[in-house]
Amino acid sequence: MTKHSEQIRQRLILRTRPGLLIRLIPKRAFTGQLGPLHRPYVCFGDYEEMQGLTVQEAARRLYGGVGDTDPEKYGGYLSSRWRVAWHAENVRTDEGFPEPAYLADEFFVVTVRTDQADPLDLFPGTWKALAYLATDHHRMGAAAHVTDQLLTIHGGQRPHLEHYGLPGEDFYLYRDPAEQDRGPDPQAAYSAYVAADSGFANDVLDLFGVDNRCWRGGGYVGAYGEWFARVFLGRNLPLSSPLIHSCALLHSQDALPTLL
Repeated sequence: MTKHSEQIRQRLILRTRPGLLIRLIPKRAFTGQLGPLHRPYVCFGDYEEMQGLTVQEAARRLYGGVGDTDPEKYGGYLSSRWRVAWHAENVRTDEGFPEPAYLADEFFVVTVRTDQADPLDLFPGTWKALAYLATDHHRMGAAAHVTDQLLTIHGGQRPHLEHYGLPGEDFYLYRDPAEQDRGPDPQAAYSAYVAADSGFANDVLDLFGVDNRCWRGGGYVGAYGEWFARVFLGRNLPLSSPLIHSCALLHSQDALPTLL
């Protein structure tokens, strides 16, 4: 069943690899791929942490709709909705107006296998991973012109892979998330790298479907004392890919079945 906060925290600390990913696609935003066609990468959740929730509850966790103002949980944050979001992707209503994705009535619920690492190119959803991917011409493919501009801003230098004790091969936080408010943030250097030109940063982040104003970039959705879900970045695969485990159109109030 759905994992509670402490279980999610432990999975984050242990770097537990997800057995099955979940991607929620509002029906109105369906393209035949996991995300909008211009994106080389999209965001995922861990299905095991979501199963048992309604589709809308899962969408609120993954699409920036968590709105808990409990001061014991989010003391010090001006707006918990703004601070704990993963990303704030919008869809268009029938009248053409933007609407938060988590408010959609119907979603294609897609599960993705993780037993073949290379085709998916899976990374934890962190600033470090995003900066690393965004400066790799091969990975960015048709969006490599954005990579060129990002590298130009930094004199051709890709981000260093070791900062504040975060080893080069570790894209997560190096510490327990409960200690997130103590000492230097190990993801800060990579956030600063991407956002060195604040106007251009939005172009970079759009390639991954995240929002600079709300994305924490620590590999999880939540705040001190409450971890809602882990998050990941992976390739924007077509739904014909052999890595697609299942795809079903569900109403927002339908429950995600137990698969694991």
